[in-house]
Amino acid sequence: MRTSRGLRSLFEKRLIERRQDSEDRREVHVQLRETGRQLFDDMFPRICALNIDLLEGLDAEKWHLSSVLA
Repeated sequence: MRTSRGLRSLFEKRLIERRQDSEDRREVHVQLRETGRQLFDDMFPRICALNIDLLEGLDAEKWHLSSVLA
């Protein structure tokens, strides 16, 4: 998915705010709205737990490599 399409989807769901830079119209500032922050706060621990579960089966060397690449 392209970044612009992903941001448009988040904007349409009212999860982010977009503001075009007044000096450089090519630049867009993006930040989470309160609803986006709530969703992030709810989902992030679940995503972390899922990643830990997925990585538990890896040996120490692979675990270290995956943490470096993250």
